[in-house]
Amino acid sequence: MLRYACPKTGHSRPVNSQFSAIASLTLEAFSQPLKKYTTFRANTKYKRPNIINKMTMKIRKRENTPRYQRDDIESFLLVSKLTTNSNKLSVTLVEMQPNGFQHLHSHEPEQMYYILEGSGIMTVDNEEQEIVKGDCIFIPSNSKHGLKNTGDTVLKYLSAASPSFTLEECKEYWPLPSIT
Repeated sequence: MLRYACPKTGHSRPVNSQFSAIASLTLEAFSQPLKKYTTFRANTKYKRPNIINKMTMKIRKRENTPRYQRDDIESFLLVSKLTTNSNKLSVTLVEMQPNGFQHLHSHEPEQMYYILEGSGIMTVDNEEQEIVKGDCIFIPSNSKHGLKNTGDTVLKYLSAASPSFTLEECKEYWPLPSIT
């Protein structure tokens, strides 16, 4: 029978089930200093959590990120290898003026667009569909895709790509300095 020892008080008690053991390890993990994240190795003989150094929170604003402007589009690189040292995710905020368009292009990272405002026509490979506020579009890796604003107002969308674009790609695709 396993026993759980409280790291703060040293008192121990029996642990009767696997669920209780996980709960006990979780309690132990949360008693660690707040500067650490804790993870567990599932289905192994290890009983103690692995401690991973916490990453520093980074807050970005549209005005203080690299950007690009072309064809009535302005794109702000919020999260990336360049802006936050992210290896697995790139996030952009894009503002497209009426009649603005994004050329058909493709890249290795998978991508999604979430439409915040406006409407348009989205193309992924050989398929075209109307998109409106609230739509989420998934774009598979290496698929040709593009977007045209067909509305009378600005089309705004949030884009996320995984894995992150490389540092070199970020510098090439978002060459302009921040607004501020």
